[in-house]
Amino acid sequence: MMYRIFFCIIFIGLVGPKAHTQLPVTELWMLELNGVDQVKNVKYLSDFNPDSYNNQAVFINDLEIAMTAELDKGNTDIVLMNLQNNSWKRLTKTLENEYSPRIAGRDFITTVRVEQDEKSQVLWEYPINGKDSGEKVLEDYVNIGYYHPLSNFKMALFVLEKTNNLQVINVRNQRIEFVTKNIGRCFQVNKAGELIFIQKGSDSMLKSFNPVNKRVETITSALPGSEDFVLYGDTEQILMAKGAKIFKYNPTAASFILLWDLSAYGLKDITRMDYRNGKLLLINKP
Repeated sequence: MMYRIFFCIIFIGLVGPKAHTQLPVTELWMLELNGVDQVKNVKYLSDFNPDSYNNQAVFINDLEIAMTAELDKGNTDIVLMNLQNNSWKRLTKTLENEYSPRIAGRDFITTVRVEQDEKSQVLWEYPINGKDSGEKVLEDYVNIGYYHPLSNFKMALFVLEKTNNLQVINVRNQRIEFVTKNIGRCFQVNKAGELIFIQKGSDSMLKSFNPVNKRVETITSALPGSEDFVLYGDTEQILMAKGAKIFKYNPTAASFILLWDLSAYGLKDITRMDYRNGKLLLINKP
């Protein structure tokens, strides 16, 4: 197993469906924003793959995006998009299904890959230049749903078990640390290095985990009916979506307030989001 340095990015993930599962039609949109929470422009970005599965989009940098797309029926691969010239290219074309791309260092993309047994879900990495067929990152872990780097050598894992556990792995020595159970699919890491996640229950809660002192603390109740969120802007405010509306958490009032209603643009059901420097990626179920 080869280890590379990982850098933290915003991540919105998915437990990989098996190859025979019918994937829903999903669309990629992007909001261009100004500094006062106003929408300057709304762009539909998945016209290269209409009426198909386009999901889990994340920024590589200000001008490039990595995403999951079903370009061939019943099979998902990783696609790279350039926002400047509206071009796209396929990074992977495998018999296996790849999901949940994210940048690893400067030159690699990591993904959760569903192997041909349609059961094993393994973390892989591929060079962004597409010059080789990639390799496994964590050789011995075959039940990874989602993941997020915490430091140069630690990574948070959503481990697929009966209770869907949050665990932290030291990729140098492969040691695993159990954190908590019954977690949601979305991870974010703030500037302080804390992992933000949702713990599911009768009242799902947004929580933080400090990988230094190992403390788990409650932030607030999650927006009912939503399990995806993103850290937004320089102050890292929490955004959650429900239907065509996006809400922002107001810590003073300890409640979510409506930020944008995007129904006029044709959006209906916003799920995963990613933010970078005034741009917000949205996945919509039409």
